[in-house]
Amino acid sequence: MQHRLNWLARKFTGTFMLQTGAFQQRELAEKEMQRQLGLGLNVIIKPEELPGRTLYLVQTGP
Repeated sequence: MQHRLNWLARKFTGTFMLQTGAFQQRELAEKEMQRQLGLGLNVIIKPEELPGRTLYLVQTGP
């Protein structure tokens, strides 16, 4: 298992964001963001416009 993790770490050395949630209500996205901020993570909410609705993507990253 450790070998696989080392391989992944070498392969993905760039900056990336992990999407940790997608919400139709901004308030729920903000609640999840606050939870993650409490854990010391860097978190953003990214609104994503879709036909007829908006999703609020909670993303954690560098």
